[in-house]
Formats: sequence, C-alpha cells, structure tokens
Amino acid sequence: MANNGVTYKYLGKSGLKVSTICLGTMTFGHKENYAVQCDEEQSHAILDKFVEMGGNFIDTADVYTGGSSEKIIGNWLSRQKDRSRLILATKAHAWDDGTPIEETFTALNDLVSMGKVRYIGVSNVTGWQLQKIVDMCNYRQLSPITTLQQQWSLLTRETEYELVDVCQNEGVGVLPWSPLKGGWLSGKIQRDGELEKGSRIAWTSEDPARLVQSHPTFDQFNNDRVWKLLDTIKTIGSSHGKSVAQVSLKWLLEKDVVSSVVIGAKNLKQLEDNMGAGAEWNLSKEDMNILNDLSMPNIPYPYEMVSRVNKTRKR
Repeated sequence: MANNGVTYKYLGKSGLKVSTICLGTMTFGHKENYAVQCDEEQSHAILDKFVEMGGNFIDTADVYTGGSSEKIIGNWLSRQKDRSRLILATKAHAWDDGTPIEETFTALNDLVSMGKVRYIGVSNVTGWQLQKIVDMCNYRQLSPITTLQQQWSLLTRETEYELVDVCQNEGVGVLPWSPLKGGWLSGKIQRDGELEKGSRIAWTSEDPARLVQSHPTFDQFNNDRVWKLLDTIKTIGSSHGKSVAQVSLKWLLEKDVVSSVVIGAKNLKQLEDNMGAGAEWNLSKEDMNILNDLSMPNIPYPYEMVSRVNKTRKR
C-alpha cells in the first residue's frame, strides 16, 4: 500500500493506527429514489485510488443502498493481496431503546472473543448514553469502547456539548461523519443557488421531504452567517494553498480526540481533494480560533451557563 503523504493516528486508545481519512461508502451501489450513486466499477476505482494514496480505513453499513455497499466492498476485498492491512468499520448505527445495552454489548464482546471483530465503537448517541455504555462495559469487563462515530463539522457542532468531553476522559477516538455537511463545506455551493446536478444538496432541495442530517437542502444553510464562514474558509485555504474542503476537514483533524474523518466521494476528483486534508500540514492557532468563533452556534442551556461560569476555571 502506497503512502502519498496521508498521515495516521491511533484509533482511540487502541494500538491500531488508521489513516486520518476514512473512506465512507454510502455512495456505493444503487437504490431507488436515492441520490446519485456509484456503480460497482466506479466504486472499485475509488477504493483502488484510496489505497494507492495511503488510505487503510473503510466505513460501511448494511443500510447503505440496501446492502449493496457491503457487497461491492466484499467483492473488492476478495481480490486484495494484503487484506490484513485494511481496516473495515460497519455499524448498527444508533442507540436502541428496545434492547438492554447489556445484551447488545455482550453480543459484540462475543464477536471480539471469536476474532470476528477487533474493536467496538458506538454511533449517534447522547452524552449520557455514551458514558453509560462505557461504564457498563468497564464494570462487566467487556471489550472497551474504542470509537464514537458522530456527526461533527463546522456547521454541526452539537457533539461538542458533552460527547467530546466523554471521549477525551475515556480515551474514545471520534470519527466525525458528514464532515462537509452533505457538500456545504466542499466549496461547490454558490450564493446564486445554482446547484451541481447530482449533488446531495440538489437532490434534497428538489423535495425537502428527503431532508435528513446527511442530506441538507440549500435553504437550510442559505444565510449570511454561513456565507461569511465559507468566505473565511476560502481565504484561509488560499493562504495555505488548500481547498475549502481540505480546510474544513483539517479543522476536525487538528483536534486530538479525532482519530479519522469519514468522507464520501462519488468520483476520483472528490477523493483526491479530500485526501489532501490528511497530509502533513496544519492550520495555525489563529486559523483555528477564527473558524471556531465564526462557526460557534447559539449554545443552549445548561451548556452555555456551565461554560460561562467556568471561563476562569479551566485547567
């Protein structure tokens, strides 16, 4: 596997190193009434290029395009000469109110014991849910929670309210999904509202009933605050010779708690641009402060109050 400058970080507190760019595969395969996807040949070309550029971390799920994403990856993996150097993440996706967590994580622990799974992570949970899972696994001496896959970007920062603190305290590595917020932070969106044909934003904007977290509409973020942020990202990118997408991804990778960011690509151009964020370069402290300030949402109670009264108490 070649390494064209992509960096690696430990996956949480495990001894496993993963590429700082994780290839998400929600775009692989076809599903009726879904945004434009990649066929198997296109998907395999993206996977080949990802590995050629040093990527070793691939993310999927059985719900992606009705299961065809996993089949496409399986076919591709079957012809890889060195499967042991590739890390595959899949998931059940969210907290389950109907099943005791003891049952869920005992079953996952059994998979680790059987050698079918190396590490356990969680996805799409609240702060108290993550802490309860971590504590339960520790108390019952089950396999520890190694990762959290959660939505996080310059346009979606709610993960910072509680989950980031839990992850820092417990040694859980964060894998942000939708780090470009469905394309809003890719540099492709223009003020005039003319959307790229086949983009997720264009597809969702045609029918707002399609709106989900990973598929935003144009109107959802068409406001002065967001345009100012995008203009600033572009300016910072120009000073580093980097794209809007690369700066947006690097903002996440500068955070110690982040192990890798989960990107999606429908073509090689998108992939190569996103992979550039994983190379060995950095945003300055000033860059980070500017981006942090411009992207800061209105923080709800009690988080705003707790943060305000502790301004002079930070260690």
